[in-house]
Amino acid sequence: MEILGYSSNPLTYNGKFISAFDDGFSDLIPDCIIKRRSGVSMRPALATKYSAGMETATPTDIHFANAFSSPYLYKKKVNFNTCTILPVTTGSASPELGSAVYYNYPSASTDYIYFHLNSSGEYDLTNAGCTGYDRHPIRPGDSEIIRLKFLGQSTGPSLNLSDFTAVRNFYMPNLTGDVVKNSGGLHGIFQFSGDVDDGGTDNATDIHIMYQNGGYSAGVVRELENFYAPLDDGGYDSWGVGWGAISSVKNVHFAGYAYGAIVGEDGFLPGIKYIENLTAVVDPGRLSASNVTVRGSNCVNFILSNSDIDGANSGLIGSTGSIIDGELTAKHDDSPYNRFYSFDSCQLGTRHPLHITTDNQVHSGSTYPPPQVPAGTYNWNEASGFSAYDNGGYQAFFKNCTGGNVTFTVQ
Repeated sequence: MEILGYSSNPLTYNGKFISAFDDGFSDLIPDCIIKRRSGVSMRPALATKYSAGMETATPTDIHFANAFSSPYLYKKKVNFNTCTILPVTTGSASPELGSAVYYNYPSASTDYIYFHLNSSGEYDLTNAGCTGYDRHPIRPGDSEIIRLKFLGQSTGPSLNLSDFTAVRNFYMPNLTGDVVKNSGGLHGIFQFSGDVDDGGTDNATDIHIMYQNGGYSAGVVRELENFYAPLDDGGYDSWGVGWGAISSVKNVHFAGYAYGAIVGEDGFLPGIKYIENLTAVVDPGRLSASNVTVRGSNCVNFILSNSDIDGANSGLIGSTGSIIDGELTAKHDDSPYNRFYSFDSCQLGTRHPLHITTDNQVHSGSTYPPPQVPAGTYNWNEASGFSAYDNGGYQAFFKNCTGGNVTFTVQ
């Protein structure tokens, strides 16, 4: 079985967000590519909401097919001689899409599915599925979104990626939405929503759903890579369940409104183990996890324990029992409590230099209230005694920490 992702992802990345779109794929490649899970009974079809003028019958010429498969992954130009048209049916059984056009998969095999997105922005791309007796193991790389590029302004409630093991090169820069009005944006992106429909006689097909405590369907998606959906005016109205299995994020941009509390799961990305180049606004709350490797440039609120943190990190940041190097910009929140997170039992700047910057009031000394520290840069011996006003009192920045090459800048 071919496994994509981890160390063998064939897509290139040159240090820029979502560069795989512009540098890796030509405009001749459809905006949606799915790497299928092989050797199991597949979900019968992908679907899009019906609108006037859409095809409702299987085309006879591969060049006019809206969806087709091939055993090969193409990035520059498709060789249509290797491709098979996906049969087209229509139906109205889907609770998310209503009247929909379905593109039915061929027999189970290792195929890449190419899908031309239309302007509706409402899709059900759920790819896995099997009978209730099939317990084929789910492994990262078995079934992936390789490319999903949509330039429209709203995505309906049926962008269902719930059972892919990885989602890569997801580019939706223009999404808009209203959290309060429950419109636009990304809805239930990794959320199971019941049976899978295929538009045929047997419209509902069992899908393989893993359940966790409380009866919620557990997530399958393990990896996000090159994921860009800024939603600067909101739009994440329902993250839904399914984020608990995500263990790796790389070049991911969630800027905008995002729920921190996820139904049936303990916080935002509770299973995370690797972070690289993550920008996320988590409201309310923060990313709380343990045994996480952090690299690259990240702008996210987190409090991590027993982790390996390096690179340039900015936000409401705190940690316990971690090794921390690189650059930290430790911010306070805007609440009346002026809260910040502290560092407890951490090794700071012991591998290479650590530079910490804070843009709020810093205090030092044994008197109460302690005097304010003037703007400037301080060494570890001085910084180890710094504190900040937090939740009605003055709390130490550092508790039981080992400091190596550490500098602390007060702006």
